[in-house]
Amino acid sequence: MLAELYVENFALIEKLSLPLDGGLCALSGETGAGKSLLLDAISLLCGGRADSTLVRDGEEKCAVFGVFTAPFSEEIGVKLAENGLDKNEDLVISREHNKNGRGSCRINGKPFNLSVLKELGRLLINIHGQHEQTLLLDEGYQLDLLDRFGGEELLASKKQAANAWHNLQDSRKQLREYEKNNENKDKQLDYLNFVSNEIAALNLRVGEDSELEEERNRLANAESLLEQVAAASAALNLNGRGRDSIAEALSALRQAAAMDEATFGELNERLNDIYYNLEDIAVDLARSERIISVDPHRLDEVENRLQAINRVKKKYGGSIEAVLNEWEKTDLAIRSLTDSEYSAEVLMKQITEQENLYNKAAKNLSEHRKEAAASLAQAVTGELHSLSMTDAEFSVSLPKVNEGSEGKEKAVYLFTANRGEKPRPLAKIASGGELARIILAIKVILARIDFVPTLIFDEVDSGMGGYSLSAVAEKMHEVGKSAQTLCVTHSPIMASRADRHIRIYKKEENGRTRIYCKVLSYDERIDELSRMLAGSKSNEVTIAQAKELLTNI
Repeated sequence: MLAELYVENFALIEKLSLPLDGGLCALSGETGAGKSLLLDAISLLCGGRADSTLVRDGEEKCAVFGVFTAPFSEEIGVKLAENGLDKNEDLVISREHNKNGRGSCRINGKPFNLSVLKELGRLLINIHGQHEQTLLLDEGYQLDLLDRFGGEELLASKKQAANAWHNLQDSRKQLREYEKNNENKDKQLDYLNFVSNEIAALNLRVGEDSELEEERNRLANAESLLEQVAAASAALNLNGRGRDSIAEALSALRQAAAMDEATFGELNERLNDIYYNLEDIAVDLARSERIISVDPHRLDEVENRLQAINRVKKKYGGSIEAVLNEWEKTDLAIRSLTDSEYSAEVLMKQITEQENLYNKAAKNLSEHRKEAAASLAQAVTGELHSLSMTDAEFSVSLPKVNEGSEGKEKAVYLFTANRGEKPRPLAKIASGGELARIILAIKVILARIDFVPTLIFDEVDSGMGGYSLSAVAEKMHEVGKSAQTLCVTHSPIMASRADRHIRIYKKEENGRTRIYCKVLSYDERIDELSRMLAGSKSNEVTIAQAKELLTNI
């Protein structure tokens, strides 16, 4: 349960510590005293939205801390374990928010995402405000309440139906896309075949373009190359005497080396290398003259081939590798389109199978909902009778709707306050006071199922009076025996049934308004109940009435 709430620099609250305990706790105070601000602060601990307007004027940030005492329920324990927390240890949850819009969320000092806090918060605290009376009229909310009441088995069947629905929708989408694409199949095939044939006709080879460019350069410069090679060969031969002269010099140097190895041996070796290198060069030059071809026809062939290759490179990716990849993808697309009849048959068969799975899951979900609807109707009717609505009857109708992820039915809550009258939808007949009691009845039932340790009711007694109010107050006291229950109230009857009474009030100090809270003693409760009975004009009569209210507990 929530053992303590600490709030700092939160709107009109400068610093406030609210100690709490089990049972039913009444929070009272004049209108505008700050009761709603405390609920807003508690909402932040449950993952509610924060904004910069919450920061007290003149301060940089606001902060809210909540201490929740262990041990916790098994469901809460699972969520704590998922996030590395121990269900047997107390929890300290904190939220801070700066004026610049940035905030932080911590659990036991460790930072957590707000999504984690929201999941944990809904298990720790259940807040019922006036807006839930509007929500109760919404059919989507009614279906959600029914499914929660149905328990784990119903929720599991609901998840199974939702998964089957999403799988079915995916397959239907695939079929629609196939049919749309198939409308232009002939045009697509014509284009794809053109691309495939264009690339196939070239019979491309990786690296061919580089080889052709080199060959083109040689062919384009063939005549000039021959001239240069011939000139080099003639210069080397010196009209037939070039190498002969070096041979004569080499013969003489060999004889000199034989006579003086130390001086001429190295020179002899070097000239010997030069002579044989020149021999090799002369041979290679002669070979080059024979292979250099001045062939204008071949040059035209190479130019035409390069133009064709560059054209497809420009169209399909910029390189021969990219063109070949495009060819492969094109052939795959052609095979896919030509096999389309088979693809459509597979999709239709898949859809039929998934429709059967969905219908089976939806039927199973409907059966669970019928059982839950009967049980919820009986339970809520019984609670309404205990809330002084002895002739009331509550029931749940499950009319069919178009299939969807939520199944094939919606939930409509029916109600009549008078015996013999046909139950009709809540939205058409229930008054504000009746809605409040129906909400309370459902909360009492769900509290037994959900094991939420802390329940908060914001003016659930609004618009009630007389015996009805006494019955609701008694029911709230009963709820407090199984779960910590906080009730914001303006009713002295409701407040008198509380195990603890806390007064919220405003006070002006040094030109600033501040909000405070006080746990009331017996005598202070008498004064507060008297104020609630008569406002600022409390007197001996209202004090006596207040004492009687507490005495009759």
